[in-house]
Formats: sequence, C-alpha cells, structure tokens
Amino acid sequence: MYVRVLGLVVAVAMVPGALAQTVEEPGRIPAQRLRPAMNREGILVIESGAIAAPGNWDAALWLSFERDPLVLYRADGTAGGKLVQDRLDLDLVGSMVLLEWLELGLGTRLTLHQGRPTDTDLVPGGLPPLAAFGIGDVRLSPKVRILEEEAYGFALAAVGH
Repeated sequence: MYVRVLGLVVAVAMVPGALAQTVEEPGRIPAQRLRPAMNREGILVIESGAIAAPGNWDAALWLSFERDPLVLYRADGTAGGKLVQDRLDLDLVGSMVLLEWLELGLGTRLTLHQGRPTDTDLVPGGLPPLAAFGIGDVRLSPKVRILEEEAYGFALAAVGH
C-alpha cells in the first residue's frame, strides 16, 4: 500500500513539470512530431503502463524522414514557403528500471540531414540555409507505476516528458 501511495505522490509531483515543458521557447518551432516510446513495451509513440523487473534495460534507434514538416501558408490558404523541406532524424532512446515502481528513460534526437529552399517571396531577401546536422535536447522521462496488471487486469503509469 505504501509503494502505491508513494508512486501516486511522485506521479502528481511530475505533472507541473510536464505541463511547463509544453510551452516552447520564443523563436523555437518544433518540426518533428515523433517522440518514440522509451522501451519495448511501448507501441511507436505510446508508452506502456507496464514496468519490468528492477535492473532491466532497453535501448533503441529510430530512423525517421519527413517531407515538408514545416510549411508557411498565406492568409488565403496557399503554400507560401517551406521553412523545412526535408528532414532525416535518428532518435536514440533507452530506459532502465531502477525500482519495481520506477523506470527512467533517456533519449535524444540527431538530425542527420535537413534542408529548405532559400528563395521565397514571403521573406525579403530569402531564407538563410539550415544547418544540415544537429543534436537535439536530451530528455529524461521518469515513469512511475500506479496500478499493476497482475492486480487490476491493466497497467497504469504516469510518465513525465
């Protein structure tokens, strides 16, 4: 009972941090929407509520390509310019179970290639070229078990991003 209450307290404490991270910094526009799951129990971008035994770990590489992920549109709805035309990313993710109710995930994104046309009539003088390679922010994602599948028929966990 104590572990469940402690897990719920930690999960509630993570909520303000998760909400604060949804606000982007001024001038920073995220073009990539993929945020892969941190372990093998997740399905693509959906985290599982299950947590493995302490000491278990997972690691994965996700390769993704996007065509025109960020396009600027005119007021009449027609495309005006591509802020990002092509983008090739590699996501590195991993997780480790520290306690029977706590798992920590770690991930980062490497942009292997990105580009855009520099000529557009929406920006006087055109757009500067994008850096072709970049390293994204490192994200730490704690997962706290709230309900276990064996006891309730389904698993529920709180995940902070």
